[in-house]
Amino acid sequence: MTTQTHRNLIIALFFFIAAVLCPKFVVAAESNVELEWEGIENAKSYDLEVKSTKSTFKFQVKEPIWAGRLSPGFFKMRVRARDKRSVPGEWSDFQEFKVLLDSPDLVSPVSGSIIASNNNDIQNVAFTWKKVFSAKKYTLDVQGLDSTFRKQVDLADDKTALDLPVATKFMATIRASNEVLASNPEKDNVTEFIVSGKKIAAPKLTQPESLFVREVKWTKPENAQAYSYVLEKMDVKSQKYNVFDENKELRGEAMPFKKEWPGGIYRLTVKAIANYRPSSEPVSVRFTAKDGDRTEKAEELARLRESIERLSGWFGMASYLINAVEYQNLNYDLTGTQVGYSAIGGTLRAGIGYVTKQNPWGYFVALESSTLSVSGFGNVNYNMFELNSFFKMKPNDAGEFRQTAGLVYKELPDLTSNFAGTVKNNSVLSALGFRYGAEYWLAMTPKLGLQANGHIFPMITGQKTTNGQAFVPSTSIQAGFLVSYRWSKNLTTLGGYAYRTDKMEYKTAPSPNFPSPAAEKNSVTLKGHYLNLFLEYQL
Repeated sequence: MTTQTHRNLIIALFFFIAAVLCPKFVVAAESNVELEWEGIENAKSYDLEVKSTKSTFKFQVKEPIWAGRLSPGFFKMRVRARDKRSVPGEWSDFQEFKVLLDSPDLVSPVSGSIIASNNNDIQNVAFTWKKVFSAKKYTLDVQGLDSTFRKQVDLADDKTALDLPVATKFMATIRASNEVLASNPEKDNVTEFIVSGKKIAAPKLTQPESLFVREVKWTKPENAQAYSYVLEKMDVKSQKYNVFDENKELRGEAMPFKKEWPGGIYRLTVKAIANYRPSSEPVSVRFTAKDGDRTEKAEELARLRESIERLSGWFGMASYLINAVEYQNLNYDLTGTQVGYSAIGGTLRAGIGYVTKQNPWGYFVALESSTLSVSGFGNVNYNMFELNSFFKMKPNDAGEFRQTAGLVYKELPDLTSNFAGTVKNNSVLSALGFRYGAEYWLAMTPKLGLQANGHIFPMITGQKTTNGQAFVPSTSIQAGFLVSYRWSKNLTTLGGYAYRTDKMEYKTAPSPNFPSPAAEKNSVTLKGHYLNLFLEYQL
């Protein structure tokens, strides 16, 4: 008797320790169950009998419902009612039911968590869950909420790892089962989590090519879905940028620059964004947009004029003219005869100028050095210096008319010969005068232009004459055409033909040999055909 009592105490103590010190063991072995039946009128209580294959449980309740915990398995139940005297009625027929396995709890990933990944495509993700009493198998179901991805695996253990696509939001459920029972699908514990992808690379912004800004473009980084941007405009007075426009989710690789937006200096900052990926680093570009019409037609006309537009700011120019000239010298002081011959020469011209697109006025200075090759005598050198201003007018969209005026210093060779006509001496005639020119430049393409020009040089006063006599005013002329080609923003070259007549006259002087000269003035005339190679470069 004593031995049996001790054994009962030990068993009772074991279940007390299991229930109090190890409650998880007890909870894991049973499931919450709720049984309900149709109530009987005037019934004061009910007897409930629940039977399994091994045990019978009896309960008395006041309402036609019972809630408690039962181990998973197959059961049957019956009920009877008691009246106010506690007299029981007849038992109902047995009704069979089963208690399903508990739904497992997913331990990791935690619902609502974000798993960071530095991969572009796949990330291995670990899954763990709590074991369920009587479960022999666990079915893990993982599916993408915004994709077609879905993966189901059957496992005997309480953990696994799966390769999942990055940049995706997932829903995971875990179900328990054994040979005859499973957990209730309607009570699945749903876990939602995100696997983020690798950080997006920064886009590369394209600098607008002209002031006619209609959009600003950039490249598309891998995995980019949209872009956020902030457009700032510089305040002219404070020289600070203020936010002008912004967009948190722009689709496409270009920001439209609206036609109603004013011109000015802007700064655009762009970030690439995508679902479940870190945004790219911000990148910026600064650009200037012209005010007013920025349409394609306006840009086309402006680009057409690029072939003829003078460079803005300081510019240098250089040219070389290949001369084929007819030289004529009428000197009545010496021989009283005419000296004439053909000669080949060259003229080097260089200068510097200043002009802006905003101001129609411009200025330039030029120095010209020429050489003639005289048979039997050698090379003869002479120079010219100009100080000019010019004024630009725009008669039409594709043309430009320029007028040039200024001062000029000019030299010409005064070659004298003997009676046999052989050149023996060379003096240099020099004079001061004015220069007036007119040019019409027509743009053919954005690179190619055509120019027609004419110039007159009224020489007013002589600086040096061969015989020291007074200078007689005379006029030189030049006319020609040039074809221009704009190689770049800084470089323009020109080539063409010019016809030029240079002339100087001065009074004759009586001498012992010729006390009465045949004419009142001597003259030097150069009539030439010039092949002109010209270059302008912005400094």
